Amino acid sequence: MMSLKKTGLFLQVRLNSCRMPGKALINLHGKPLIARVMERLSVIPADVRALLTSSESLPLLKPISDSLGWDIFAGSSQNVLKRYADAALYYEVDIIIRATGDNPLLSPEIAMETLDLFNKKKRDLAYLAPIPYGSGVEVISKEALLAANENARLPYQMEHVTPYIYDNKDKFVIACDRYHDDEVARADVRITIDTREDYERLNYLLRNIGSAASNLSIISITRGWDGLKFEKFKRALIILDGEDEAAVKFALELSYKLSSDFNLFASFKKNNYEYTDLMYNFDIKYIEYEELSSIVANEGSFDRIAVIAGDTSLNEMKFYKSLGPVVSLGDKGEGGEIADVRIGNRVAASKKNINFNFYFEDTPGPESGADKRAYSKKIRKVLVNFTGDDYIKLTRNVSTAFAELGYEVSYTSDSSIAASKNDLSALNVPAKIAPSNSLNLNEFDAIATSFNRIFFECILQGKPVLLIAANSSQEKFIKFYDYKYHISDKEGAGLIKDLKVNIEKILGLMKSDKVYQPEGASILSEVKNRIFNNGIINVAEFIRDWSPSTVICPYCCDLDSALLHRNALWNMYKCPKCGLYYTINFNEKQNIYVEDYFFEEYKRLYGKTYEEDRENIRKLAINRINILKKYINSGSLLDFGSGMGFFAEYAEEQGYKTTSIDVSAYAVDYMKNKLGLNAICADQSYLEKSPDFYDVITSFYVIEHIKDFEKMIFLFYQRLSADGVLVLSTPNAAGFSIKRRFETYVEKHPQDHYRIYSTKFMKSLFKKYKFKNIKINITGIHPERMVKNQKLLKFKSVKFFLVLVSKLFHLGDTFEIYARKK
Repeated sequence: MMSLKKTGLFLQVRLNSCRMPGKALINLHGKPLIARVMERLSVIPADVRALLTSSESLPLLKPISDSLGWDIFAGSSQNVLKRYADAALYYEVDIIIRATGDNPLLSPEIAMETLDLFNKKKRDLAYLAPIPYGSGVEVISKEALLAANENARLPYQMEHVTPYIYDNKDKFVIACDRYHDDEVARADVRITIDTREDYERLNYLLRNIGSAASNLSIISITRGWDGLKFEKFKRALIILDGEDEAAVKFALELSYKLSSDFNLFASFKKNNYEYTDLMYNFDIKYIEYEELSSIVANEGSFDRIAVIAGDTSLNEMKFYKSLGPVVSLGDKGEGGEIADVRIGNRVAASKKNINFNFYFEDTPGPESGADKRAYSKKIRKVLVNFTGDDYIKLTRNVSTAFAELGYEVSYTSDSSIAASKNDLSALNVPAKIAPSNSLNLNEFDAIATSFNRIFFECILQGKPVLLIAANSSQEKFIKFYDYKYHISDKEGAGLIKDLKVNIEKILGLMKSDKVYQPEGASILSEVKNRIFNNGIINVAEFIRDWSPSTVICPYCCDLDSALLHRNALWNMYKCPKCGLYYTINFNEKQNIYVEDYFFEEYKRLYGKTYEEDRENIRKLAINRINILKKYINSGSLLDFGSGMGFFAEYAEEQGYKTTSIDVSAYAVDYMKNKLGLNAICADQSYLEKSPDFYDVITSFYVIEHIKDFEKMIFLFYQRLSADGVLVLSTPNAAGFSIKRRFETYVEKHPQDHYRIYSTKFMKSLFKKYKFKNIKINITGIHPERMVKNQKLLKFKSVKFFLVLVSKLFHLGDTFEIYARKK
């Protein structure tokens, strides 16, 4: 009698991935991302449903798996293929449905069809293609999975589970079919979450196609995707305390600079309805403060939050951070200390401190060519633009006034006021409608508007504008900018006869000031600088370009890291559990290792160019080779992150056959053509797919540049021969400079140094990957940094004692570690 085969539904996930740390826990439309995936998969029939994760991620994921009735299995962090093979044996399954934790809209329909294909064809592996990216699964036989685990040799095959099977089609039978519905069988829809932008896009998709994400069919998802243009899918929320008019002014200016990239919302901590009309005029939707939690629960987090307040409490800031990533502006309260990014008000340079990432500078913005353009001396074409509650009255009366004065008038329609078009079209006014969503201001000689985003747009373009205050709030803000070309509500903005008089008066003032000629451009330029100073520009650019990240230890996944230092490029944290120092960069820096790095940048850091430092580097090489020869006298040697090759040059002289790898094309060209070395321009991905093994791998001052440092150690281990030797050097988190002179040390900390390791941490990591004969060599010992009285260093005994203590207690600012592969 044939026994039924047992099916295991395995969902792989870990929290310390480097591209988007803590991704599985992030709030996606009201629920943790991983819970979304599990809910989608729960309808697929399986004997076992299990999360496959790492031991570091397990404590944070187990409550979620328990709540949804899933099992959880911890296996290898880096060798995901082994994790699957171990789980298959542990659960005694015959068929494995493989899913990944970054696909919250994974399709049960596609999964079921893939399983049917596998069972009907009796293959080793089955999948469907083409399908939306992030919607599918693979179905694998246990035998194929175990064979892959036993025979895979490339790290790439181990990390991604099934490449060994695809790479050996002569050994395995693979079935691929097209999904039955052509409307779905397509690869141009991306519903995975690999980056922050993917996450923001899917949150937007779910807001538009419904909250019941676990029940959505794949056809509904693809149709929803097609119906959205994704031109402006991010949401920004501005929170104010509700009393400070200067803060409201700042919020309006900031919102204008963000409006091309974000859908904007605002809320007042002390609900203040005085400014809701102003918010509307700037395309900002007002939200009651008490409703913020429910909106996030139902619609997902905001993509950016700007808190403009002077003194927030810790509890208030914790609440704001529960709504989304927070930029705090001008906040001196305790709450500001825990904001993701903290921007201070302008202060003297001597008062700047590490509690703020950077400071608001209200210096004039960059010059604009539009300021100096010559306009026609004769005003003929006028655009009338109003929004909000006063739209009909103002549009009708101002359009009529201009028309009776003999101008050619156009007016914008307010789509939110359904009656506007009919009401105005009945007027006997020779005015035409200009579409508000595609205005070209250069078609008009003058603009008449209220205090709104069109006013800002005109000022930015150097376009003269006549402001008509619709209410006292608008008039208040017009005075902030000292803008004299305006008609106030008190002067009878609603009466056509008075409007005509005041319009003539203001236009006459504009002509006398020559604002329509190059000579008068400076007047509008001064107004522009009051609105768009460098502070507003820098803050808006930062918010737009910032890629927020969850604060989670990249090694042990602890969520309680202490914030140690802020600057304009990154925040630095220390994990209380494993002791790792790490930075979270606000934006990724491109490859800096071009020719200039080895000259100007290297000289800035170390006082001489890389080539001028050759003698010192060779001295270090002599010491390193002397220690290395105690492990191995000769053999193949890979120098990873080799710089310009001075260590490899010496190693060749000492009998090692070297290969050098560096990301700098300049350095590789130098090694090949000037030193005659075997050199390759590549990063760590080269090691993922290279079949080559080495007797020695060296990597000096590189691992601090690698975010996924554990993967780097795994790659080194996999590329070493049996009994091969690994040698690394790196800054020391337990060194004297970090422990006793931290602020001085961190001021020079390079942006691309993502991690700082202690000797204890690195030794523990080496043991985790089964290295033996581990030796720590303390370097970077600077006695002059350890004593205040430099005269003491004249005594050799003092210097000897400081060096001895530094080596004994691992207080050097750097260290080397040597180890042999088991």
